[in-house]
Amino acid sequence: MRHLLLLSLATAVLMLLGGCYSADQAINGSSDRSVLTQEDFGTASYRTAYAAIESLRPRWLRSRGQGSFRGSSQVQVYVDDSRVGGVEQLRYIAISAVESMRYIDANAATARWGLDHEDGAIYVLSIR
Repeated sequence: MRHLLLLSLATAVLMLLGGCYSADQAINGSSDRSVLTQEDFGTASYRTAYAAIESLRPRWLRSRGQGSFRGSSQVQVYVDDSRVGGVEQLRYIAISAVESMRYIDANAATARWGLDHEDGAIYVLSIR
């Protein structure tokens, strides 16, 4: 009897947590915090990719500290597989030209593009 009660309680807790997760998704859009899409930009008046990220995901823009090989490093920016530089380049990308943006952590960015990605990368997919 005790096992049945514990099982019922565990099921109720899981259902409650699942409901909270769904409500959080409805409020905050995508559950993937590493992606921003046109839907996330909503009706806000962001003019540039930098302004959108600065407002919605400011952590993407921050350097994580001193690089292990050569002093300071910065988050790298790619637009449609072409490296364009650091985060300041996002100021020159009109948000109307952006389909989505994704933050790629240091390990995944290094695996994909090689060294010099100690702070990760922001990948911008433009509207074609």
